[in-house]
Amino acid sequence: MKKILLLAAMSVALNATPLTVYNTGVDAAHAVLAAGSTDPHYTNSTAPVLVEGTINAAWLPNTATSKWVGPDAGDGSGLSSGNYSLTYRTTVDLTGFSAASAAITGRWATDNTGVDILLNGVSKGLTSSGFGAYSNFALSSGFVSGVNTIDFSWANSGGPGGLRVEFLTANANLNSQTPEPASIALMLSGVAALAFFRRK
Repeated sequence: MKKILLLAAMSVALNATPLTVYNTGVDAAHAVLAAGSTDPHYTNSTAPVLVEGTINAAWLPNTATSKWVGPDAGDGSGLSSGNYSLTYRTTVDLTGFSAASAAITGRWATDNTGVDILLNGVSKGLTSSGFGAYSNFALSSGFVSGVNTIDFSWANSGGPGGLRVEFLTANANLNSQTPEPASIALMLSGVAALAFFRRK
């Protein structure tokens, strides 16, 4: 009986397919960009998104996985004398995927304040704790078919400022992987019948 139930669970479970998402400060091949480069995967309506070249000693260090980005190529203090509020947007394309199955996790850090993360313009009420440690986030609802926007809203109260984002997991089921409810019901009824005859 246990084996039958296990096989049923394995049949219902779907193999999630990775989605393409980008950390801050990387190119199309996910290799980190040089200081001063424009981040091609993050946009802002009022200022460029640049890979910062001067990292404050209190910040998480840049790695081969991601880098700090901000409004200038220095330490992010060059816009409005270091006092500003910005929203940096990235996208994830769910064309060909089941939007209801999409799930993304990650972590972010900000100098100074991570105000919110918005999915397709809807607030998720997620904030960051600052620049010395990451704050985790998870997005599991609110996705739509096609291109989705993820906005990281952050603010700086003076001096150096920047944003750091690292995605940990990003998956969804292909549309072709999503069985119809009738197919699921038929499969489960067959499993139940098989279990009944095995008990007899």
